[in-house]
Amino acid sequence: MTNAGQFSFVREIYAEIEKARLVIGDDREELAKLLNVRGVTSRHGRPWTTETLRKFLVSPGAKRLREAIQSTS
Repeated sequence: MTNAGQFSFVREIYAEIEKARLVIGDDREELAKLLNVRGVTSRHGRPWTTETLRKFLVSPGAKRLREAIQSTS
């Protein structure tokens, strides 16, 4: 996956997580379940777990996206 492709993936997943948070809050177990029910898979095509969600949220790509969103707010 190219850098542009990775950033696009991060942006899409982050948007899905933010939509899910509006419904269920910050419970990672429930967020992972909701992503899985919606058919959203991890970068490797696997279902989400609390651990993959945690790793995603602390990843450099997600951090850069949060910073970009905050700087435009």
